[in-house]
Amino acid sequence: MTPSERSKAMALKTVMAVQPSVGDYKEFAKLLRQRFNLELKRYKQAALKAAKEYMRSSKNDSLSSDEFDLLVKILIERQYPLSSKLGYELTISDYQKNKAQLMALDAYERPYTFNRIYAENMARARILFSQEKARDISYWFCRKVLRNVNHRMRRNLANAGISAQWLEKRWTVPVIKGQYMSPAVAKGLPDYVANMVSLITKMSERSHLKVQEAIAKGLTKGYNIQELAKSINGLENMDTARAERVARDQSCKLNQFVQRENMKAIGITHGRWVHVPGMYTYRDSHKFILNNQVFELAKGLYDPEVDKNIQPGELPFCRCIFNAVIPDNLLTEQEK
Repeated sequence: MTPSERSKAMALKTVMAVQPSVGDYKEFAKLLRQRFNLELKRYKQAALKAAKEYMRSSKNDSLSSDEFDLLVKILIERQYPLSSKLGYELTISDYQKNKAQLMALDAYERPYTFNRIYAENMARARILFSQEKARDISYWFCRKVLRNVNHRMRRNLANAGISAQWLEKRWTVPVIKGQYMSPAVAKGLPDYVANMVSLITKMSERSHLKVQEAIAKGLTKGYNIQELAKSINGLENMDTARAERVARDQSCKLNQFVQRENMKAIGITHGRWVHVPGMYTYRDSHKFILNNQVFELAKGLYDPEVDKNIQPGELPFCRCIFNAVIPDNLLTEQEK
């Protein structure tokens, strides 16, 4: 952007952006960390219980960690038809590659009989610690962000000369008593909840797999139950810093989506990119190329680092925002 273009962009009448609330994402981070660590603790207990049952039945375990993980996934698919919604997707090739193991699994033949018992226990444990709490916490957070962003947007728009009556005609879907959002926000919000649920469950699943792999390897080495417990004791808990990075990232994405769609609903089509630096979010292209550029809200801006158009806050851990540009005719149209 040339100096003259930058000066012209800065002279445009804009609506101040609503930045993500630090209090909101810190509260979300705290709940996320508590849930993750409690779930991991319980999953470790479930894994040790399953291992103990397996050890009482047989000392023979001939499956590798990868094969064992596949059996767990297959058992989840078989016993819980809806589990594909949890992210457990198996292909035909998975079944074909492991035909012998599956035949033995179905026939209850050794050495797979007791592997099957153990795998069933682990499959049940993974299903148990799945989506319900993730959905609850995600839904709570999305409503909280939406409520706060809408409230602050109304104040900022009023300061820029946009009347409450104009908003009422275009933000028609109720959030809570006395607050409304645009139909586009209401339509897109379930996807944000679903994506957040998927993110949380995938993080949990990765931690579960590490527990499962450690125990499967321990069983093949002949560990006793105390040694198995020791092998999984130090597996990752979620610390405060990690929880806050995840929460901040999700907060930024949802915040920008709500503002973008609400602004478009009242006739604002362009925004001015505002680079927000951070310890883990610095990108040269956002600071030196995109910053202060005016762009169409429907299209975003081209980022050469990723070779595509993006929106503020879209890339992982991006904290950039936009100030909405008020069209010249918008203020006069309100008076008609």
